Amino acid sequence: MRRYTIDGLARLVGHTNLHPDATHEDMRVLCDQAKRYHFRMVAVNSVQSRLCSELLAGTDVHTGASIGFSLGQSSVTAKVFEIKDALASGANEIDCVVDLTEVKAGNWKYARDEMEQIVSVRRAVRLNVMM
Repeated sequence: MRRYTIDGLARLVGHTNLHPDATHEDMRVLCDQAKRYHFRMVAVNSVQSRLCSELLAGTDVHTGASIGFSLGQSSVTAKVFEIKDALASGANEIDCVVDLTEVKAGNWKYARDEMEQIVSVRRAVRLNVMM
């Protein structure tokens, strides 16, 4: 069995603030706590990506943008746009909610197609950044 230190456990934690009324100060507190406790990432609504990536610059804490939170009730086109925007704003992790209506209907083809489009955008952006 693998043994963890407190710091090692903290590196597995995503520190989250997805409140729709979160303020800039709330984001500062979130990022300060993530830096202080060595969390792996902060998970925020995509609109907060730029601020958090600026607050976390020079650290190893990632900025994770939540896409389609909380119900996944956006079109694939809208999710793809939001992912591109979040990545351009400094997010380096993406957490995307699939369309729960389609999942509940057992439409696994839709869910698979949606995820394939999302993953392909992330791969394309990563390749462009690396070049």
